[in-house]
Amino acid sequence: MQSDLHKIIVSPQPLSSDHVKVFLYQILRGLKYLHSAGILHRDIKPGNLLVNSNCVLKICDFGLARVEELDESRHMTQEVVTQYYRAPEILMGSRHYSNAIDIWSVGCIFAELLGRRILFQAQSPIQQLDLITDLLGTPSLEAMRTACEGAKAHILRGPHKQPSLPVLYTLSSQATHEAVHLLCRMLVFDPSKRISAKDALAHPYLDEGRLRYHTCMCKCCFSTSTGRVYTSDFEPVTNPKFDDTFEKNLSSVRQVKEIIHQFILEQQKGNRVPLCINPQSAAFKSFIRTNMGAVAARRCVEWLLGLYFLSHIPITLFIDLQAVLPAELYPQEFSNLLRWYSKEFKDPLMQDPPVWFKSFVFCELVFQLPFFPIAAYAFFKGSCRWIRIPAIIYAVHTITTLIPILYTFLLEDFSKAVAFKGVRPENFRERLTLIGVYVPYLIIPIILLLFMLRNPYYKNEEKRKKK
Repeated sequence: MQSDLHKIIVSPQPLSSDHVKVFLYQILRGLKYLHSAGILHRDIKPGNLLVNSNCVLKICDFGLARVEELDESRHMTQEVVTQYYRAPEILMGSRHYSNAIDIWSVGCIFAELLGRRILFQAQSPIQQLDLITDLLGTPSLEAMRTACEGAKAHILRGPHKQPSLPVLYTLSSQATHEAVHLLCRMLVFDPSKRISAKDALAHPYLDEGRLRYHTCMCKCCFSTSTGRVYTSDFEPVTNPKFDDTFEKNLSSVRQVKEIIHQFILEQQKGNRVPLCINPQSAAFKSFIRTNMGAVAARRCVEWLLGLYFLSHIPITLFIDLQAVLPAELYPQEFSNLLRWYSKEFKDPLMQDPPVWFKSFVFCELVFQLPFFPIAAYAFFKGSCRWIRIPAIIYAVHTITTLIPILYTFLLEDFSKAVAFKGVRPENFRERLTLIGVYVPYLIIPIILLLFMLRNPYYKNEEKRKKK
Protein backbone atom coordinates (compact mmCIF):
# COMPACT_ATOMS: atom_id res chain seq x y z
CA MET A 1 0.00 0.00 0.00
CA GLN A 2 1.67 3.18 -1.21
CA SER A 3 -0.14 5.72 0.97
CA ASP A 4 -2.86 6.29 3.52
CA LEU A 5 -6.04 8.33 3.56
CA HIS A 6 -4.55 11.11 5.69
CA LYS A 7 -1.81 11.80 3.13
CA ILE A 8 -4.39 11.82 0.36
CA ILE A 9 -6.72 14.22 2.19
CA VAL A 10 -3.98 16.77 2.90
CA SER A 11 -2.47 16.46 -0.58
CA PRO A 12 -3.43 18.69 -3.54
CA GLN A 13 -4.79 15.59 -5.30
CA PRO A 14 -8.42 16.31 -6.31
CA LEU A 15 -11.01 13.96 -4.81
CA SER A 16 -14.11 13.38 -6.88
CA SER A 17 -17.44 12.19 -5.59
CA ASP A 18 -16.56 8.73 -6.91
CA HIS A 19 -13.39 8.70 -4.81
CA VAL A 20 -15.31 9.58 -1.66
CA LYS A 21 -17.95 6.94 -2.31
CA VAL A 22 -15.54 4.12 -3.06
CA PHE A 23 -13.36 4.96 -0.04
CA LEU A 24 -16.36 5.17 2.29
CA TYR A 25 -17.80 1.95 0.89
CA GLN A 26 -14.57 0.03 1.57
CA ILE A 27 -14.27 1.40 5.11
CA LEU A 28 -17.82 0.39 5.99
CA ARG A 29 -17.44 -2.97 4.24
CA GLY A 30 -14.40 -3.74 6.39
CA LEU A 31 -16.12 -2.54 9.56
CA LYS A 32 -19.19 -4.65 8.84
CA TYR A 33 -16.97 -7.73 8.75
CA LEU A 34 -15.10 -6.71 11.93
CA HIS A 35 -18.28 -5.92 13.83
CA SER A 36 -19.84 -9.21 12.75
CA ALA A 37 -16.84 -10.91 14.38
CA GLY A 38 -17.53 -8.95 17.56
CA ILE A 39 -14.38 -6.84 17.19
CA LEU A 40 -14.10 -3.12 17.95
CA HIS A 41 -11.26 -1.40 16.12
CA ARG A 42 -11.24 1.65 18.45
CA ASP A 43 -8.78 3.70 16.41
CA ILE A 44 -10.38 4.38 13.04
CA LYS A 45 -8.70 7.45 11.53
CA PRO A 46 -7.35 8.43 8.09
CA GLY A 47 -3.79 7.45 9.02
CA ASN A 48 -4.94 3.89 9.76
CA LEU A 49 -6.60 3.45 6.36
CA LEU A 50 -4.00 2.34 3.83
CA VAL A 51 -4.60 3.11 0.15
CA ASN A 52 -2.80 1.92 -2.97
CA SER A 53 -2.54 3.48 -6.42
CA ASN A 54 -5.78 1.76 -7.50
CA CYS A 55 -7.74 3.28 -4.58
CA VAL A 56 -8.01 -0.09 -2.84
CA LEU A 57 -8.31 0.61 0.89
CA LYS A 58 -7.28 -1.56 3.83
CA ILE A 59 -7.93 -1.01 7.55
CA CYS A 60 -4.75 -1.35 9.62
CA ASP A 61 -3.34 -0.84 13.14
CA PHE A 62 -5.33 -3.12 15.42
CA GLY A 63 -3.23 -2.17 18.44
CA LEU A 64 -6.28 -0.83 20.32
CA ALA A 65 -8.77 -3.38 18.99
CA ARG A 66 -10.62 -5.69 21.35
CA VAL A 67 -13.54 -8.08 21.45
CA GLU A 68 -16.88 -6.41 22.09
CA GLU A 69 -17.85 -6.53 25.77
CA LEU A 70 -21.44 -7.73 26.15
CA ASP A 71 -21.52 -7.34 29.93
CA GLU A 72 -22.36 -3.67 30.49
CA SER A 73 -21.27 -3.89 34.14
CA ARG A 74 -17.66 -4.45 33.08
CA HIS A 75 -15.71 -1.25 32.55
CA MET A 76 -13.79 -0.55 29.35
CA THR A 77 -10.85 1.83 28.97
CA GLN A 78 -11.53 5.36 27.73
CA GLU A 79 -7.98 5.84 26.40
CA VAL A 80 -8.94 4.87 22.87
CA VAL A 81 -9.47 6.56 19.50
CA THR A 82 -7.53 9.64 18.37
CA GLN A 83 -9.28 12.69 19.86
CA TYR A 84 -10.54 14.20 16.59
CA TYR A 85 -12.40 10.97 15.80
CA ARG A 86 -13.51 10.09 19.33
CA ALA A 87 -17.20 9.43 19.88
CA PRO A 88 -19.06 11.67 22.38
CA GLU A 89 -19.84 8.77 24.74
CA ILE A 90 -16.10 8.23 25.24
CA LEU A 91 -15.46 11.96 25.63
CA MET A 92 -18.14 12.00 28.34
CA GLY A 93 -16.53 9.19 30.32
CA SER A 94 -18.79 6.27 29.46
CA ARG A 95 -17.52 3.10 31.14
CA HIS A 96 -19.06 0.87 28.48
CA TYR A 97 -19.45 1.39 24.75
CA SER A 98 -20.23 -0.56 21.60
CA ASN A 99 -19.05 -0.73 18.00
CA ALA A 100 -20.96 2.51 17.43
CA ILE A 101 -17.73 4.34 18.35
CA ASP A 102 -16.20 3.10 15.08
CA ILE A 103 -19.18 4.42 13.11
CA TRP A 104 -18.73 7.87 14.67
CA SER A 105 -15.09 7.83 13.56
CA VAL A 106 -16.16 6.91 10.03
CA GLY A 107 -18.60 9.83 10.06
CA CYS A 108 -15.78 12.21 10.98
CA ILE A 109 -13.65 10.77 8.16
CA PHE A 110 -16.57 11.06 5.72
CA ALA A 111 -16.90 14.77 6.53
CA GLU A 112 -13.12 15.15 6.21
CA LEU A 113 -13.19 13.58 2.75
CA LEU A 114 -15.88 16.03 1.70
CA GLY A 115 -14.37 19.17 3.23
CA ARG A 116 -10.63 18.26 3.12
CA ARG A 117 -10.28 19.37 6.73
CA ILE A 118 -10.84 17.82 10.16
CA LEU A 119 -14.47 18.22 11.22
CA PHE A 120 -13.94 18.51 14.99
CA GLN A 121 -10.41 19.88 15.47
CA ALA A 122 -10.10 20.81 19.14
CA GLN A 123 -7.20 21.30 21.54
CA SER A 124 -8.71 19.28 24.40
CA PRO A 125 -11.44 16.68 25.01
CA ILE A 126 -13.71 19.32 26.59
CA GLN A 127 -13.32 21.61 23.59
CA GLN A 128 -13.91 18.58 21.36
CA LEU A 129 -17.22 17.95 23.13
CA ASP A 130 -18.18 21.62 22.76
CA LEU A 131 -17.54 21.50 19.00
CA ILE A 132 -19.74 18.41 18.73
CA THR A 133 -22.63 20.07 20.60
CA ASP A 134 -22.21 23.18 18.44
CA LEU A 135 -23.06 21.00 15.43
CA LEU A 136 -25.51 18.49 16.91
CA GLY A 137 -27.09 20.70 19.56
CA THR A 138 -27.45 20.03 23.28
CA PRO A 139 -28.15 16.31 23.78
CA SER A 140 -31.06 15.02 25.84
CA LEU A 141 -30.58 13.34 29.21
CA GLU A 142 -31.50 10.05 27.55
CA ALA A 143 -28.66 10.49 25.03
CA MET A 144 -26.26 11.14 27.93
CA ARG A 145 -27.42 8.22 30.08
CA THR A 146 -24.00 6.50 30.04
CA ALA A 147 -21.99 9.69 30.61
CA CYS A 148 -20.28 10.47 33.89
CA GLU A 149 -21.83 13.08 36.17
CA GLY A 150 -19.08 15.63 35.55
CA ALA A 151 -19.61 15.52 31.79
CA LYS A 152 -23.38 15.84 32.18
CA ALA A 153 -22.91 18.84 34.46
CA HIS A 154 -20.60 20.48 31.91
CA ILE A 155 -23.21 20.12 29.16
CA LEU A 156 -26.12 21.26 31.31
CA ARG A 157 -24.23 24.30 32.66
CA GLY A 158 -23.83 25.73 29.18
CA PRO A 159 -26.53 27.45 27.13
CA HIS A 160 -28.97 25.24 25.27
CA LYS A 161 -27.77 24.79 21.68
CA GLN A 162 -29.88 24.10 18.62
CA PRO A 163 -28.63 21.67 15.95
CA SER A 164 -26.82 23.29 13.04
CA LEU A 165 -26.63 20.27 10.74
CA PRO A 166 -27.38 22.30 7.56
CA VAL A 167 -23.82 23.64 7.86
CA LEU A 168 -22.67 20.23 6.58
CA TYR A 169 -23.89 21.23 3.12
CA THR A 170 -21.14 23.87 3.07
CA LEU A 171 -18.35 21.28 3.36
CA SER A 172 -18.03 21.07 -0.42
CA SER A 173 -20.03 20.90 -3.61
CA GLN A 174 -20.04 17.11 -3.19
CA ALA A 175 -22.11 17.40 0.01
CA THR A 176 -25.34 16.38 -1.68
CA HIS A 177 -28.60 15.63 0.10
CA GLU A 178 -27.85 11.89 0.14
CA ALA A 179 -24.31 12.46 1.43
CA VAL A 180 -25.44 14.75 4.26
CA HIS A 181 -28.29 12.40 5.15
CA LEU A 182 -25.89 9.47 5.58
CA LEU A 183 -23.42 11.67 7.45
CA CYS A 184 -26.14 12.80 9.87
CA ARG A 185 -27.06 9.16 10.51
CA MET A 186 -23.45 8.48 11.50
CA LEU A 187 -22.96 11.59 13.64
CA VAL A 188 -25.72 10.85 16.15
CA PHE A 189 -24.98 11.72 19.78
CA ASP A 190 -26.88 8.72 21.17
CA PRO A 191 -24.86 5.59 20.23
CA SER A 192 -27.98 3.40 20.35
CA LYS A 193 -29.52 5.49 17.54
CA ARG A 194 -26.37 5.71 15.44
CA ILE A 195 -26.53 3.84 12.15
CA SER A 196 -24.74 0.48 11.94
CA ALA A 197 -22.19 -0.47 9.29
CA LYS A 198 -24.70 -2.89 7.75
CA ASP A 199 -27.44 -0.24 7.45
CA ALA A 200 -24.97 2.38 6.23
CA LEU A 201 -23.93 0.08 3.39
CA ALA A 202 -27.59 -0.16 2.36
CA HIS A 203 -27.84 3.63 2.00
CA PRO A 204 -28.46 4.82 -1.59
CA TYR A 205 -25.42 7.12 -1.43
CA LEU A 206 -23.10 4.09 -1.55
CA ASP A 207 -24.73 2.31 -4.50
CA GLU A 208 -22.26 3.81 -6.97
CA GLY A 209 -19.33 3.05 -4.69
CA ARG A 210 -20.41 -0.59 -4.43
CA LEU A 211 -20.79 -0.87 -8.20
CA ARG A 212 -17.40 0.67 -8.92
CA TYR A 213 -15.62 -1.43 -6.29
CA HIS A 214 -17.02 -4.77 -7.45
CA THR A 215 -16.70 -3.91 -11.13
CA CYS A 216 -12.96 -3.34 -11.29
CA MET A 217 -11.33 -3.29 -7.83
CA CYS A 218 -12.35 -6.25 -5.68
CA LYS A 219 -10.90 -9.78 -5.55
CA CYS A 220 -14.17 -11.49 -4.68
CA CYS A 221 -15.52 -11.00 -8.22
CA PHE A 222 -13.74 -11.97 -11.43
CA SER A 223 -14.01 -11.53 -15.16
CA THR A 224 -14.42 -14.28 -17.74
CA SER A 225 -14.68 -14.36 -21.49
CA THR A 226 -18.45 -14.12 -21.15
CA GLY A 227 -18.41 -11.19 -18.74
CA ARG A 228 -18.06 -10.26 -15.10
CA VAL A 229 -18.98 -12.88 -12.50
CA TYR A 230 -20.11 -11.25 -9.26
CA THR A 231 -19.94 -12.78 -5.82
CA SER A 232 -23.17 -13.77 -4.11
CA ASP A 233 -22.39 -11.62 -1.07
CA PHE A 234 -20.94 -8.16 -1.68
CA GLU A 235 -20.44 -7.42 2.04
CA PRO A 236 -19.67 -10.72 3.78
CA VAL A 237 -19.78 -11.36 7.50
CA THR A 238 -18.02 -13.96 9.62
CA ASN A 239 -19.60 -16.73 11.62
CA PRO A 240 -18.95 -17.60 14.40
CA LYS A 241 -17.69 -14.52 16.20
CA PHE A 242 -14.04 -14.17 17.12
CA ASP A 243 -13.22 -16.05 20.33
CA ASP A 244 -10.41 -14.54 22.40
CA THR A 245 -10.39 -17.08 25.23
CA PHE A 246 -7.14 -18.58 23.87
CA GLU A 247 -5.34 -15.42 25.01
CA LYS A 248 -5.72 -16.49 28.63
CA ASN A 249 -3.24 -19.32 28.00
CA LEU A 250 -0.59 -17.02 26.52
CA SER A 251 1.90 -16.14 29.23
CA SER A 252 4.91 -14.89 27.23
CA VAL A 253 5.84 -13.00 24.09
CA ARG A 254 7.51 -16.13 22.76
CA GLN A 255 4.25 -18.05 22.95
CA VAL A 256 2.45 -15.28 21.07
CA LYS A 257 5.08 -15.36 18.31
CA GLU A 258 4.80 -19.13 18.01
CA ILE A 259 1.00 -18.99 17.77
CA ILE A 260 1.13 -16.29 15.08
CA HIS A 261 3.80 -18.18 13.13
CA GLN A 262 1.78 -21.39 13.27
CA PHE A 263 -1.36 -19.56 12.16
CA ILE A 264 0.43 -18.13 9.12
CA LEU A 265 1.76 -21.57 8.15
CA GLU A 266 -1.73 -23.07 8.33
CA GLN A 267 -3.30 -20.54 6.01
CA GLN A 268 -4.23 -21.79 2.56
CA LYS A 269 -2.63 -19.66 -0.13
CA GLY A 270 -4.94 -20.77 -2.94
CA ASN A 271 -4.66 -18.51 -5.97
CA ARG A 272 -3.51 -15.52 -3.97
CA VAL A 273 -0.24 -13.88 -4.90
CA PRO A 274 2.36 -14.54 -2.17
CA LEU A 275 3.66 -11.58 -0.21
CA CYS A 276 6.83 -10.17 -1.74
CA ILE A 277 8.80 -7.49 0.09
CA ASN A 278 11.10 -5.27 -1.94
CA PRO A 279 14.03 -4.30 0.33
CA GLN A 280 15.08 -1.64 -2.20
CA SER A 281 11.80 0.28 -2.06
CA ALA A 282 11.69 3.68 -0.38
CA ALA A 283 8.76 2.59 1.79
CA PHE A 284 10.69 -0.42 3.13
CA LYS A 285 13.78 1.66 3.91
CA SER A 286 11.62 4.24 5.68
CA PHE A 287 9.98 1.46 7.71
CA ILE A 288 13.36 0.09 8.75
CA ARG A 289 14.59 3.55 9.75
CA THR A 290 11.53 4.45 11.78
CA ASN A 291 10.91 1.07 13.44
CA MET A 292 13.97 -1.15 13.60
CA GLY A 293 16.27 1.85 13.88
CA ALA A 294 14.40 3.19 16.88
CA VAL A 295 14.47 -0.20 18.61
CA ALA A 296 18.18 -0.66 17.90
CA ALA A 297 19.00 2.85 19.12
CA ARG A 298 17.08 2.32 22.35
CA ARG A 299 18.76 -1.04 22.90
CA CYS A 300 22.17 0.56 22.33
CA VAL A 301 21.37 3.22 24.92
CA GLU A 302 20.39 0.51 27.40
CA TRP A 303 23.71 -1.24 26.78
CA LEU A 304 25.60 1.99 27.43
CA LEU A 305 23.60 2.68 30.61
CA GLY A 306 24.19 -0.85 31.80
CA LEU A 307 27.92 -0.68 31.08
CA TYR A 308 28.21 2.66 32.83
CA PHE A 309 26.64 1.47 36.06
CA LEU A 310 28.17 -2.00 35.98
CA SER A 311 31.64 -0.42 35.74
CA HIS A 312 31.04 2.66 37.90
CA ILE A 313 29.68 0.85 40.95
CA PRO A 314 32.82 -1.28 41.50
CA ILE A 315 34.93 1.87 41.10
CA THR A 316 32.90 3.50 43.85
CA LEU A 317 33.19 0.47 46.11
CA PHE A 318 36.91 -0.19 45.71
CA ILE A 319 38.41 3.25 45.14
CA ASP A 320 36.25 6.07 46.48
CA LEU A 321 35.45 4.36 49.78
CA GLN A 322 39.14 3.93 50.58
CA ALA A 323 39.18 7.58 51.53
CA VAL A 324 36.63 7.07 54.31
CA LEU A 325 37.03 3.46 55.48
CA PRO A 326 39.95 1.75 57.27
CA ALA A 327 42.81 0.83 54.95
CA GLU A 328 42.98 -2.78 56.25
CA LEU A 329 39.64 -3.51 54.58
CA TYR A 330 41.21 -3.22 51.13
CA PRO A 331 43.97 -5.11 49.28
CA GLN A 332 47.35 -3.43 49.24
CA GLU A 333 47.09 -2.83 45.49
CA PHE A 334 44.04 -0.60 45.90
CA SER A 335 45.68 1.34 48.72
CA ASN A 336 48.78 1.88 46.60
CA LEU A 337 46.60 3.04 43.71
CA LEU A 338 44.89 5.60 45.94
CA ARG A 339 48.23 6.92 47.26
CA TRP A 340 49.60 7.18 43.73
CA TYR A 341 46.51 9.04 42.54
CA SER A 342 46.53 11.46 45.50
CA LYS A 343 50.21 12.23 45.01
CA GLU A 344 50.15 12.45 41.22
CA PHE A 345 47.01 14.59 40.89
CA LYS A 346 47.26 16.29 44.31
CA ASP A 347 43.65 15.49 45.18
CA PRO A 348 43.03 16.77 48.71
CA LEU A 349 39.61 15.10 48.90
CA MET A 350 41.18 11.66 48.71
CA GLN A 351 44.12 12.52 50.96
CA ASP A 352 42.24 14.42 53.69
CA PRO A 353 38.50 14.02 52.97
CA PRO A 354 36.32 16.54 54.81
CA VAL A 355 33.09 15.47 56.51
CA TRP A 356 30.84 16.63 53.68
CA PHE A 357 32.84 14.58 51.17
CA LYS A 358 32.57 11.47 53.34
CA SER A 359 28.83 11.99 53.47
CA PHE A 360 28.73 12.26 49.69
CA VAL A 361 30.62 8.99 49.22
CA PHE A 362 28.33 7.10 51.57
CA CYS A 363 25.24 8.56 49.89
CA GLU A 364 26.69 7.67 46.52
CA LEU A 365 27.06 4.09 47.67
CA VAL A 366 23.45 3.99 48.91
CA PHE A 367 22.11 5.40 45.65
CA GLN A 368 24.25 3.18 43.42
CA LEU A 369 23.78 -0.21 45.07
CA PRO A 370 20.17 -0.59 43.82
CA PHE A 371 21.44 0.20 40.35
CA PHE A 372 23.56 -2.93 40.11
CA PRO A 373 20.67 -5.39 39.48
CA ILE A 374 18.87 -2.75 37.38
CA ALA A 375 21.97 -2.17 35.27
CA ALA A 376 22.51 -5.90 34.86
CA TYR A 377 18.90 -6.33 33.70
CA ALA A 378 19.19 -3.37 31.32
CA PHE A 379 22.40 -4.73 29.82
CA PHE A 380 21.34 -8.35 29.34
CA LYS A 381 17.56 -8.11 28.95
CA GLY A 382 16.63 -4.60 27.86
CA SER A 383 13.27 -2.75 27.93
CA CYS A 384 13.61 -1.71 31.59
CA ARG A 385 11.52 1.44 31.36
CA TRP A 386 11.24 1.53 35.15
CA ILE A 387 14.92 2.53 35.38
CA ARG A 388 13.82 6.15 34.89
CA ILE A 389 13.03 7.14 38.50
CA PRO A 390 16.17 5.68 40.16
CA ALA A 391 18.28 7.11 37.33
CA ILE A 392 16.85 10.59 37.90
CA ILE A 393 17.44 10.32 41.66
CA TYR A 394 21.04 9.21 41.13
CA ALA A 395 21.74 11.89 38.51
CA VAL A 396 20.33 14.73 40.62
CA HIS A 397 22.29 13.57 43.68
CA THR A 398 25.55 13.30 41.75
CA ILE A 399 25.13 16.67 40.02
CA THR A 400 24.27 18.54 43.22
CA THR A 401 27.30 17.02 45.00
CA LEU A 402 29.87 17.46 42.23
CA ILE A 403 29.08 21.15 41.90
CA PRO A 404 30.53 21.98 45.37
CA ILE A 405 33.47 19.64 44.68
CA LEU A 406 34.35 21.50 41.49
CA TYR A 407 33.76 24.80 43.28
CA THR A 408 36.24 23.69 45.96
CA PHE A 409 38.91 22.78 43.41
CA LEU A 410 38.47 26.05 41.54
CA LEU A 411 38.14 28.65 44.33
CA GLU A 412 39.17 27.10 47.67
CA ASP A 413 42.25 28.63 49.31
CA PHE A 414 43.93 25.38 50.38
CA SER A 415 46.76 27.20 52.16
CA LYS A 416 44.29 28.57 54.71
CA ALA A 417 41.85 25.66 54.80
CA VAL A 418 42.04 23.73 58.07
CA ALA A 419 40.31 20.65 56.62
CA PHE A 420 43.05 19.96 54.05
CA LYS A 421 46.41 19.15 55.59
CA GLY A 422 48.00 16.83 53.03
CA VAL A 423 48.82 17.29 49.37
CA ARG A 424 46.86 19.94 47.53
CA PRO A 425 47.02 21.79 44.22
CA GLU A 426 49.50 24.63 44.37
CA ASN A 427 48.73 26.47 41.13
CA PHE A 428 45.87 27.06 38.71
CA ARG A 429 47.08 24.40 36.27
CA GLU A 430 46.95 21.71 38.95
CA ARG A 431 43.45 22.88 39.87
CA LEU A 432 42.34 22.52 36.24
CA THR A 433 43.87 19.03 36.10
CA LEU A 434 41.81 17.99 39.11
CA ILE A 435 38.69 19.53 37.60
CA GLY A 436 39.36 17.59 34.39
CA VAL A 437 39.40 14.36 36.40
CA TYR A 438 36.02 15.08 38.02
CA VAL A 439 34.17 16.77 35.14
CA PRO A 440 33.21 13.47 33.38
CA TYR A 441 31.49 12.42 36.60
CA LEU A 442 29.36 15.57 36.21
CA ILE A 443 28.73 15.41 32.46
CA ILE A 444 27.53 11.80 32.42
CA PRO A 445 24.77 12.33 35.06
CA ILE A 446 23.66 15.50 33.23
CA ILE A 447 23.32 13.56 29.96
CA LEU A 448 21.56 10.76 31.82
CA LEU A 449 19.14 13.20 33.48
CA LEU A 450 18.27 14.98 30.22
CA PHE A 451 17.82 11.66 28.43
CA MET A 452 15.44 10.30 31.06
CA LEU A 453 13.43 13.54 31.15
CA ARG A 454 13.13 14.07 27.40
CA ASN A 455 13.11 10.63 25.79
CA PRO A 456 9.47 9.66 24.96
CA TYR A 457 10.14 5.99 25.71
CA TYR A 458 11.27 6.67 29.28
CA LYS A 459 8.63 9.39 29.74
CA ASN A 460 6.07 6.60 29.22
CA GLU A 461 4.39 8.49 26.39
CA GLU A 462 4.07 5.17 24.61
CA LYS A 463 1.50 3.92 27.09
CA ARG A 464 0.62 0.28 27.19
CA LYS A 465 -2.46 -0.17 25.08
CA LYS A 466 -5.22 -1.52 27.26
CA LYS A 467 -7.81 -4.05 26.33
